[in-house]
Amino acid sequence: MYVQNLMLLQHWKLRLETTRVRSPKCDSKTVTFSGTTNGVRVKTWARPSSGFVRNILFQHIVMVNVKNPILIDQNYCPNHESCPHQGSGIKISDVTYQDIRGTSATKIAVKLDCSITNPCSGIILEDLNLSYQNQQTEASCVNARGRQFLLYKMSPLAIFFLFLINSSLASNTNYNVQNYGAKSDGETDSSEAFLSAWSAACASIRSSTIYVPRGNYLIRNAYFNGKTCQSKAITIRIDGTLLAPSDYNVNSDDENWIKFEKVNGVSIYGGTFDGQGAALWACKNSNNKNCPDGTTALSFYKSNNIIVSGLTVQNSQMFQILVDKCHNVKLLGVKVSAPGNSPNTDGIHVKLSSGVSIINSQIGTGDDCISIGPGNSNLWIEGIACGPGHGISIGSLGWKKQELGVQNVTVKTVTFSGTTNGVRVKTWARPSNGFVRNVLFQHIVMVNVKNPIIIDQNYCPNHESCPHKDSGVKISDVTYQDIHGTSATKVAVKLDCSKSNPCSGITLEDVNLSYNDHPTKASCVNVSGRVSGLQKPANCL
Repeated sequence: MYVQNLMLLQHWKLRLETTRVRSPKCDSKTVTFSGTTNGVRVKTWARPSSGFVRNILFQHIVMVNVKNPILIDQNYCPNHESCPHQGSGIKISDVTYQDIRGTSATKIAVKLDCSITNPCSGIILEDLNLSYQNQQTEASCVNARGRQFLLYKMSPLAIFFLFLINSSLASNTNYNVQNYGAKSDGETDSSEAFLSAWSAACASIRSSTIYVPRGNYLIRNAYFNGKTCQSKAITIRIDGTLLAPSDYNVNSDDENWIKFEKVNGVSIYGGTFDGQGAALWACKNSNNKNCPDGTTALSFYKSNNIIVSGLTVQNSQMFQILVDKCHNVKLLGVKVSAPGNSPNTDGIHVKLSSGVSIINSQIGTGDDCISIGPGNSNLWIEGIACGPGHGISIGSLGWKKQELGVQNVTVKTVTFSGTTNGVRVKTWARPSNGFVRNVLFQHIVMVNVKNPIIIDQNYCPNHESCPHKDSGVKISDVTYQDIHGTSATKVAVKLDCSKSNPCSGITLEDVNLSYNDHPTKASCVNVSGRVSGLQKPANCL
């Protein structure tokens, strides 16, 4: 079935309510709804059934004052007759909503109310922008899963965690950490209780949910290993706060506080991880040589298909979040927070990983907001507020002579506020076979940033281990597009590339940076490329 170029007015709507959709593909595209009760709707009776709805595309839709723009209703039971207290048997899967824009007549613009016995799966939302009386709309989701959605393309005005709220209710097996002895008093070590709940969820052959109720839970440290897990989907829904020991000596021999290793299909929704790192920061800032390195608050190692949404990670002793040797990790709507003077507290550090997305997140730290180490590919970073901190950095790279490169990185729609750097590529001035290529920095706003655009291939702190050497890292095909705002220094663009391996294929397009309402300058060394559009500062390529 194919529907295109359709305008629906007043009380009409487009809906799918047959028991079984058999066609290979059902498309509805280029439709305008004006003043209708519903926009695009899928509706099923709350009764047992062997039916299904699958492979549906709603595309290029305009909503004009529509009460329910996007609606799945699997609890249809008029007058509560013939179907009370039953779940719909209709299985809904692989439904895509793409490029849907306009106005809602109600605050809730997206409502996905799926069956408790047959949760919706494979829901994809791409490019949604729905407003209500010029204000942000809300979303309500129950029993909806969307692991494959292209969330990174959604409008910042949309509620991007649609599948995440209450999605754990779709799981069939639930494990409350309090039932395993966890105490919410903030004083009793609940590490073993959390690990016991994990073991139980891990041993289940069904999808499982670990639930952390409201309260403060002291966790000495916890390593969650998924090597022997039977469950292919474990959801951790957190309404409380996890506290690390405030005494940094408790975990002085550990590199990680909370670590997930060799897990697949783990999702974490909500909650707060508090690393309580103030005492260790004070130790380091006092130049005490006996301070331990500290722990990373949340680590994922050799893990795949991870979702972290709505989580706050704060005050970690060292890195806040680490993604290491992972594939397909989505960090969505996370908040990362540490004071600007907290040493080595990178917000999110990614290395040796692929398919990592960091979306619509707020990050403020004492080091890089996001740091990208060697061996990364296919990274998507979008909708980030960064500050305080050192900006978003690719690097430092090239410490080792044999080192994997970084490629296919997109950083877009980011605001840097008062940071040391904006978008930075940093390599050691040492021999290396590493590389950086195919990188896009796009739609970036700088607010009083010291080094808005910087490539530094002569990184050699304290002139140790690298004097009089050139970086071997080859940088090519890096694009800076639509970057504007204010610099805290006169030199707003600094491209300082390797003498022996000059940067190539550098593109500057529509750059507009000022300093105290005066023109800025650019500095380029050992770099070639091209420019287009507005260039402030004047191009140095």
